[in-house]
Amino acid sequence: MKNSNPISANSFVAAFLRNEWYKHFYDNVRSQFDEIVTNPDVNDPKQNYIRRHLLWRLRTPLLREIPRDIEWQIIDISNDEFGDMKIIRESGWCKVFGLNKTLAQAADIYVSGLPEEQGVNFEKVDKIRESIGSFDFSNELICIAIDPDSPRTLIEGNHRGLAFQIHKLRSGTADHIPKEIILGTSKNMRQCAWFCQ
Repeated sequence: MKNSNPISANSFVAAFLRNEWYKHFYDNVRSQFDEIVTNPDVNDPKQNYIRRHLLWRLRTPLLREIPRDIEWQIIDISNDEFGDMKIIRESGWCKVFGLNKTLAQAADIYVSGLPEEQGVNFEKVDKIRESIGSFDFSNELICIAIDPDSPRTLIEGNHRGLAFQIHKLRSGTADHIPKEIILGTSKNMRQCAWFCQ
C-alpha cells in the first residue's frame, strides 16, 4: 500500500450506491434520484439519508454484517496487491472457487476450465471483460480488512475484479487494473460473515 485518504461513511454509501445504480432494482426510482446518486453532495444531510435508505433497501444482508466501528479510506494498490484481494465469502462464489480464494487464484481456475458447480454470473464477468478498453470503469471496488496492511476481501466489485484479473492473465497487460480501491478496516472484522480470514 502506498497512499491512503480517509473518507466518511457517507462517501462510502455514495460510492457503493453509484456502483449499484444500474441494477433493475432501482428502475422505478432512478429518474427521481439520479442526480443525487450520480452527482452526490456528501455534505447534504437529506441527500445522505436518501442514499443510505436506497442502498440499504438492496444491500441489507451485506451491510448489517459490517462492524459499526469500521473506518473507510481510499488507498493506492499495486497490480500484485489487486490480484491478492480475496473474493467475497458468499455461498455462490465459494461453491465455484472454494473458500479464501484470491482474485489471482480465481482467475487461474476460470482460465483452466470452469468447475461444474455454478453460483456466479459468468455471463456478467465475460461482458465486463469484453468491455475493457472501450468502457471507463472508474468506480472503485470496495474491500474490507482488519487493518490497511492485512489481507483484503472484496464486498463490492467481485465480478469486475475477476474480469480484470482474467484479462490480465490472458492479455499479459495490466493497464486496466485499478490503482485505487475503497477499503474499510475494523479490528472486529473477523465477526463479519463476508470476510475471508
